Amino acid sequence: MSNSMRIIRHLPDAPAPTKAAYKKPVIYNNSKHMRVVELPCQYKPKPAPIPKRTPKPKKKPARGYKREVHQPPRFWTAEREQELAELYQEGTTIDQIAIYFDKAQSVISKRIEGMIDRGVMKRRRPLNAWPQEDLDLMYEMRMQGKTFGEIADRLGRSYKACTEQFRRIYG
Repeated sequence: MSNSMRIIRHLPDAPAPTKAAYKKPVIYNNSKHMRVVELPCQYKPKPAPIPKRTPKPKKKPARGYKREVHQPPRFWTAEREQELAELYQEGTTIDQIAIYFDKAQSVISKRIEGMIDRGVMKRRRPLNAWPQEDLDLMYEMRMQGKTFGEIADRLGRSYKACTEQFRRIYG
């Protein structure tokens, strides 16, 4: 007996393949991956309907039970805000005020800005602390073609302060 005879003998009896057999899904099973070949439209199964989520029923509290919500006390009371305003107006730095209240510097500065916006207190110094004479002299010198270094030397200020002030006001 030849080898080919043995192989034929062990194969199961199967009918000859037809055209319909080629249209059925073919599955390849490797040791690592499983791949399904694309099906023709008539053989594709319809997707299963997606079930609607039913909301979980809310549990009702026991009869006679009243839920208490814990509200921590507010840090910024009227007395603390008054104390903050006094410290700020005295000239205490924001770093020192932050240490005093045991808060971050950003918290203190935001609270101060909010109090200034509400009109509770005024700024220590105005935003435009330059006298009008200095601004006029700076403008005239700049229009004459002087550099910011020359202007800074004449006014007794820093180069950066002159450039920032000029750009802030005159654009």
